[in-house]
Amino acid sequence: MDRPAVLIVDDMEVNRDILSFYFRKEYTVLEAADGEEAIDTIKKYTDRIALVFLVFYMPGKSGLDVLSFMQTDNYNIPVIMVTGEPDNELEKQAFALGAADIIYKPFAPDVVYGFASKYIQW
Repeated sequence: MDRPAVLIVDDMEVNRDILSFYFRKEYTVLEAADGEEAIDTIKKYTDRIALVFLVFYMPGKSGLDVLSFMQTDNYNIPVIMVTGEPDNELEKQAFALGAADIIYKPFAPDVVYGFASKYIQW
C-alpha cells in the first residue's frame, strides 16, 4: 500500500461499495463488515489508515465499541461516524469517544469527499 488508506466499516455491503467508489481512485480502500473486523484491520494497518468511516449500528461490536477501543489504545486516526438518523445521545457519546465528525445517509459524493479531505493529513 503506497497510498493512504480509508477504512470503511459498515455491516451493509452496498454502503461499503458506495463509499469505496468515492475513494478508490485516490486512496487504498479497506473494508470491514463489523466492529471486530474493524478492530483487527485498525491493528494491522494502523500506520496506513488516514481516515475511518464508521457506522453506529452493527451486529456484535458497535461503532461506539470500535471508538472506545481506539480511544483506549490511543489510535490517533480521524473517524467520521455514519448514520441514517440523528440521535443526539449517540452523537454525544461518539464525540466523547473521539469521533471527528458525523455524516448522515443518504449522502452526496461531494459532501463525503469534502469531509474526507478535511481530515486526511497525509
